[in-house]
Amino acid sequence: MPYAEAGQDALSFAPRLPEQISRLVFAVQFRQRCVRVDISHQQATYTLLAGTELEVHHHGSPLKVTRDVPCSGPIPAVPDLPEPQQPPGRGPAHRRWTGRNE
Repeated sequence: MPYAEAGQDALSFAPRLPEQISRLVFAVQFRQRCVRVDISHQQATYTLLAGTELEVHHHGSPLKVTRDVPCSGPIPAVPDLPEPQQPPGRGPAHRRWTGRNE
């Protein structure tokens, strides 16, 4: 799902959609500006609907959004990370099933 954060002078987005959703469109009000965000699996497009130009951070890269031209950024591939492990001694307790509800 999309992730957004309002910094001091910019909005930051790092959107990703689950496979079941092909597109998500919403508007954000920020400091007397209105930005339309259109997210697909390949890219996110930012359009300024009202207010003065605005800097938007897309997956860490700055984009300047103006009223004249929407700007887009690619959705990067999900990094291949190792499966997280429980810290030593913090794994789930093994319980024996007794066959009754307690």
